[in-house]
Order: sequence, then C-alpha cells, then structure tokens
Amino acid sequence: MVLQLLAKATMYGGLLLLMTSGALAQRWHYSTRFNPDTCITVSGEVAQLDHAYSERGEDYCEHALVRTPDGVITVILAPKGYMEKEHLSLARGDRLTVRGSLIMVLDRPFLLATDITGDRQMHLRDEQGRPVWLANGD
Repeated sequence: MVLQLLAKATMYGGLLLLMTSGALAQRWHYSTRFNPDTCITVSGEVAQLDHAYSERGEDYCEHALVRTPDGVITVILAPKGYMEKEHLSLARGDRLTVRGSLIMVLDRPFLLATDITGDRQMHLRDEQGRPVWLANGD
C-alpha cells in the first residue's frame, strides 16, 4: 500500500499552499496529522525545493520533492526561520534517506519528516511528531 501511494505521488507543492490558507489550514494543518504508526523510510534524490506561504504571504514551511524508485513524494521539513537559524538546508541533487510519518491530505501523500540522513543530516521531530523547534521554545 505504501508503495502504491508513493507511486501516485507527484509534485504537490501547490497543495501545501492550499493547506496553509484560511479555514483549510485550521482543519488540515499538517502537524496534527502525524501518526507514529504510519512511519516509513524512503531514499532518493532531492528533485526540487519549495516552500508554502501563510495566508499573510509569510514563508511558512520548507519542503522538498524527493524522487524515489517508486515516484516523487513531497517531504515536509520545517519552518523557514527555523531552518535558517539552525543552518539546515538541502540542495537539489542531494541523496538522502528520510524517515517520517506518511500522511494523507486531500487524498495526497506527504511525508512529515522526523529524520534525514545522507548528504545532509537533520533531526526535525521526535518519535511522536513533536517538532524540535517547539521543544526548543521557538
């Protein structure tokens, strides 16, 4: 089933923009969708980097489109401010392995990243999905 979801995944960066605006953001905020029972690990290459904006036009969330052997999946990372503060970044072409919770939003798969290894190293959420930037008081 996971492979089928990943095979169907394409570049849904625009969907993240929808997820962060107005009433839809209140109903479908990605961080509330974390489920430890859906954690998977995928490996691939960063095909594209993007970010979503809040309805006020502020940078909201960094995400990466990762090309895996089973298709492309959107990996949700962290707020841009946190990424900059901690000097965390990805680059197109980075080879990495991502662990996270596979979530469905509006019938589309997203991977809510907990840990990234490979060309870059990141720990973004604990095993229950709590973001490290909230645990650190940000």
